[in-house]
Amino acid sequence: MQPPLTKDYFSLFGLPIDFHIDDEELTARYREMQSAVHPDRYASAAAQEQRISLQMAARINEAYQTLRHPLSRIRYMLELKGVDPRQADSAPDPAFLARQIEWRETLEDIRESGDPGHGLAALNEEVGARIATLLEKVAAELKDDTRLPSALTHFLELQYYYRLLEEARDIEDMLEQDGSGHT
Repeated sequence: MQPPLTKDYFSLFGLPIDFHIDDEELTARYREMQSAVHPDRYASAAAQEQRISLQMAARINEAYQTLRHPLSRIRYMLELKGVDPRQADSAPDPAFLARQIEWRETLEDIRESGDPGHGLAALNEEVGARIATLLEKVAAELKDDTRLPSALTHFLELQYYYRLLEEARDIEDMLEQDGSGHT
């Protein structure tokens, strides 16, 4: 057994390097591969085989976790193309910054309102639509190396939108708990 440590995550699963992947196919291949290299299968094997099995299982799990989430998949694809999103020094668009402030205020208003349901639904719908649009833009941009700076900018915006959705879900959870009387 040789560890597939040199393959990129897409190749590891036999997938083309593309933003659009079949989630069901990815999950099926992940389960197949994890089953084949699961450390329990190598419990009675030599120490080196056990170590390799653990390395392979860890690599497969890391690859799966990266590819199954759109944001981590984009980050990984940028890194494959030599762009490190953590080193990004691009200043956000002023209009985008202004919109961030508006959404933060909207979230605060929702948190403090007597009937937050409608506001949360509208915010989730608007942010979800923006995410969908940006994901399609990034998918196209990642196919053209000359558009990588734009892909990076959109990736950074997507990070913000996903955080905003997470905050909205946290508010929703908090309000549901408060409304349930903590039973």
